[in-house]
Amino acid sequence: MRRHLFLGLLAFGIGVLAAGTAVVGQDKVERRPPKSDKTVTVQGTISDETMAGVKIKNVTGKEEIIPPSEIVAIFHGTSPQGLQVKLLPLFSAEAAQKDAVKLLKDYRDLSTTIAAATDVKPVVKRYIEFKICILQAAAAETEDDKDKARSALDNFIKSNANSWQYPLAARSLAKLQLDKPDFEGALRTLTPLAESKTVPAEIKAEAGTMLIDVMFQANKIDDVKTRIDAAMKDAGTSEQQKARYRIYQIGIETQGADVKIEEAMKNLDDAINKATEVSIKALGYNIMGDCYMLKNRKRDAMWSYLWVDVVYSQDRTEHVKAMTKLLEIFRDDKDKEKEQIYKEKLARYR
Repeated sequence: MRRHLFLGLLAFGIGVLAAGTAVVGQDKVERRPPKSDKTVTVQGTISDETMAGVKIKNVTGKEEIIPPSEIVAIFHGTSPQGLQVKLLPLFSAEAAQKDAVKLLKDYRDLSTTIAAATDVKPVVKRYIEFKICILQAAAAETEDDKDKARSALDNFIKSNANSWQYPLAARSLAKLQLDKPDFEGALRTLTPLAESKTVPAEIKAEAGTMLIDVMFQANKIDDVKTRIDAAMKDAGTSEQQKARYRIYQIGIETQGADVKIEEAMKNLDDAINKATEVSIKALGYNIMGDCYMLKNRKRDAMWSYLWVDVVYSQDRTEHVKAMTKLLEIFRDDKDKEKEQIYKEKLARYR
């Protein structure tokens, strides 16, 4: 009997080691620092999880708050041991950026398993729900899949407005809404994020820039002017943000009823040529495409977006926007071959 018990415990221990090394009670946060494609594991004890991020005291005793934008995955070491065995492989798979579809299935299976469990903390259940929402959005290909992903994300942010996952879920929802495109929905999602006094500055700044971009695409020019004027006067607005806003200001100049579009576009083209950062050039060509679309010059818009896709694709956000716009153009033109090409490109990007 004791021999069987020993063998059972040995098998369980091997299973834990195969999944990854764990120290009982120790938490892990897999983080990706800004401007880095490599992840770093922070081990220690998580003491708080708020909209500002995850507060953890690492193994050296140093306490820090890891902002939401840097969090790739979390492993709660105080979870029941059986759950830990299942979570560790998922933690490792996320750090290695494994297949979203497979991860989605695994997290869904795990969610079903712990749904009625009373020994699993709410923060762990919330984390698993968040991962399902994000992975569902990443894996969505059909319009039906995207609608379900939008609904799941919308429900999540309404129920978890004070969590560190909220700004990330809201950002993901806004991108899916723009993919539709649903400008009004994206505005409703981004406005509280951009105006929040609690979310970290970098996420707030990104949401503010996205909000201006959505307003511009929705032809809410007066709202864009108001937002940019306020941002330009704000001491917290970085020089890089101001450079981006100047591109929008030039784009606004193309939208007057009596504006000669070719002359106005020359100013935008000059600004693009003078820009030294690739991300600003990409933004400029995307804004040029948006300006042409607002003037119902779809063919000219296509060439502008192609500049971003083919030449200035280093900025992920601008590249995704350009490919999404090209997909819309080819879909409207009923060009099935090019539509399929951009569907596949966007799917690979996820």
